Amino acid sequence: MSWANSPTESIRDIPRLSALPRGESPALDPRPRGAATLGRDEREIHMLPEPISAYLDAAAGGDPATIAAVFAEDATVTDEGRTYTGRAAIRSWREQLAAAYTYTTEVTGTRRDGDDWIVAIHLEGDFPGGVADLDQRFTVRDGRLTGLHIK
Repeated sequence: MSWANSPTESIRDIPRLSALPRGESPALDPRPRGAATLGRDEREIHMLPEPISAYLDAAAGGDPATIAAVFAEDATVTDEGRTYTGRAAIRSWREQLAAAYTYTTEVTGTRRDGDDWIVAIHLEGDFPGGVADLDQRFTVRDGRLTGLHIK
């Protein structure tokens, strides 16, 4: 199935939010809990496969159901040493994040590693430590995300 024909093609319609300046508290941001913002070079993001761009846009919107919809039914996500398998588990993971934290997300780089794509992310928020630089390793097959490993 091509991405354009999927029931989630409205993901592109999610409004993009502006990133907070570094040092400004995300707690003062009026966004709903768990919503992220994206500061990114549009040219760099357009080079990513569509499912990865759709994930980043959905994460900026903060809706766990929309985020889960970009994954294949049997996809896996590994975050903080835990693995979530299947859309329902991925949606639950994002719901837990949304309930617990408010943060900003800035894409700081992208690169290809074999069949995978790595998106470097800078986070600032009300999570333990308050600041994190992470690599999100995406695997794409047949127009869907099949894997996301965050470290």
